[in-house]
Amino acid sequence: MLAPNANTISQRVTRLYGPRTMLDKHANQRLTMEHPMNSIVFHFSVFALLASGALLSVIGCQPDDDSGCEPGESCAADAGADSIAETGGDVSETDGQGDASDLIPPSCEVGTPLMTVSGRVLDENGNVVPTARGQVCVRTAPENNLICLRPEPVDAEGRFVVQVPSNAGCVASAVMRIFSIDEPAWTPMYCEAEVSEWTVGYDLQLPETYVLWETREAIARADRPADDERGTVTFEGGLQVDIRPSALALGTDTYDVIRARALDPSSDGLCFLPVEGPELLGLWGFGPESNVNDELFPIRIPNTANLAPSTAIDLFVLGGLGTTTTRFGGGVEEGRWERFGGGTVDETGEFIVSDQGMPAFTWFGYAASEVAPD
Repeated sequence: MLAPNANTISQRVTRLYGPRTMLDKHANQRLTMEHPMNSIVFHFSVFALLASGALLSVIGCQPDDDSGCEPGESCAADAGADSIAETGGDVSETDGQGDASDLIPPSCEVGTPLMTVSGRVLDENGNVVPTARGQVCVRTAPENNLICLRPEPVDAEGRFVVQVPSNAGCVASAVMRIFSIDEPAWTPMYCEAEVSEWTVGYDLQLPETYVLWETREAIARADRPADDERGTVTFEGGLQVDIRPSALALGTDTYDVIRARALDPSSDGLCFLPVEGPELLGLWGFGPESNVNDELFPIRIPNTANLAPSTAIDLFVLGGLGTTTTRFGGGVEEGRWERFGGGTVDETGEFIVSDQGMPAFTWFGYAASEVAPD
């Protein structure tokens, strides 16, 4: 299990009460999260929880635990989802598990009423991934709170159903998170869902089969350096990243296991890429997904497109759980493909060198730009 970092800047959760304790039963550790005296917003690390296959809710919920949560209800303790909604809170996590027949259809003045979200996940070859999970993060209407529901396993055909509890049932927008608990062997996917168009009755029926991409071992990996130094990891496709282990949100052990998959940007199943976005020249997905704390990792990209020296490049990252580009305006919304910096082709024409480094290990891509690099 990768060691968690309790000081990670990641998902924001609005709280009304004082410090709580969150149990990571897999690591057998307790992480006590303090929040500033003059603020009800604090930050906590979700990254150590990704490999467990489900998020532990900071408001009292663990997957497959003995928390006593009733099916289809929020796993809220003293700071329940209703209280969070009253404060305009940013993020909550609830347990959507249960029998749909036990749920009451939501009555919504605005937004789309939902009770379930159903979809399917396969690998790139059309095979079921037994360790796959489907998770949905919704923006509620009209509060615009972000609530990530409990991940659900797939069945023998790769299908999953997520129950939507009443406090999250009036939905303005939704993003699917498709991942495997077998990290870092698979790279998670984030895909926006067309809620109003795809909902039948109270069921959001995801029309496309989501694809999980298997990662590949690094081509080369320098011995893990001291925590205050960087080591170079060369991923499939020749992408080089200079990584400081102590800055990895999942902990220093992540340096030894992080993998990637280089893909043709025109491949099917890349649901997060905008239809009218820039033409990507390269694309990589990483596993496990991890934020980078308080710095950016230098990147060197092989110039396989034979761009001329000094050509300007745009760099993009996919927003995942807790993805931040701290030096460039804060968080990146889940499922959003966003430019975070630039780079140039070096004088030799061999590599593209980043002016701003890697802010997070989710999905990364680059495209030629007519704009001078930052």
